[in-house]
Amino acid sequence: VEQTRAVVGYRHFTADSISLVYSSNINPTGDRNSDSTIGPVLVDKAGDYAVSFTMDGLSSDQLYYYRIKVGAEILDPGKIQYFRTLPLAGEPFTFTVFSDVANHDADRTAPAYKNGGFKSALDPLPTFAFQIGDFDHSDPTTEEEMRRMHRYMRGPYFGHGYALGTHILTKMGFHHMWDDHDYCGQDTDKSCLLRTEAIKAFRDYYPRDDYPDEADGNY
Repeated sequence: VEQTRAVVGYRHFTADSISLVYSSNINPTGDRNSDSTIGPVLVDKAGDYAVSFTMDGLSSDQLYYYRIKVGAEILDPGKIQYFRTLPLAGEPFTFTVFSDVANHDADRTAPAYKNGGFKSALDPLPTFAFQIGDFDHSDPTTEEEMRRMHRYMRGPYFGHGYALGTHILTKMGFHHMWDDHDYCGQDTDKSCLLRTEAIKAFRDYYPRDDYPDEADGNY
């Protein structure tokens, strides 16, 4: 999320036609003059049924609501999904920050979730959340295992993903900084043999409209 643009990601479970409907008014349907629609985009197995949508021309410091449309049907996520664009330079804002919160293979909920860390971030509602590296410490070694890790970390049917999605991903902007375990290994960097697979899985699941230079830096 930036001042005038934002990117929303979604993962389906089968090949289908996906659109994004958004508005500054609550519960957009695509039928009102204030609603905007992006898509449809066909998702398939090659991209693990994941898609991202870029919204341009937004107003700064404005609350926007969004919903996913599959075919002709607007999905009901069971929660109101929204984000606030960044304010103009010099204007005040708040944010929440966390790192190294989970291991999706562990049969327990990460302390940050058990302690209500994500939930408490909503009071007061920050403009964005900043994940400063290492979503997960399970260190998968194949692309499919990496995708599975990301599904657990974001999927609403799993403890980690439900908490993150309910309290962070559907309530505010989200920014991520790449770190060693995001390459799937302790103290790894751009020389890691799993770098290509890790970056591909990351791109599938964490939408952005621009990425750092892959030929340089930690990324």
